Amino acid sequence: NEVKNNLKDDQFLRIEVITGGCSGMSYSLSLDSNKKDNDHELAIGGIKIVSDKDSFKLIEGAKLDYIDTFEEKGFRFVNPNANRGCGCGKSFGV
Repeated sequence: NEVKNNLKDDQFLRIEVITGGCSGMSYSLSLDSNKKDNDHELAIGGIKIVSDKDSFKLIEGAKLDYIDTFEEKGFRFVNPNANRGCGCGKSFGV
């Protein structure tokens, strides 16, 4: 609900897979209001989520959790498409 409450009416959550991290790829989350021609869009819990075509292939079927513990706070992906990850949990490889 924290993300939903901070979104303006014309904004959505953009999820991208970018090159980088110790396993080769990492996730990028941002608020955006500019939809591109090759974007896939879906809505979960009233939140519009957008991802470009290439990123969508890599995150399709993934679960996004929000962790708030003493040791860690933030988003965590559980991605069935990843065949390797790193110790920090911030990057993955296929």
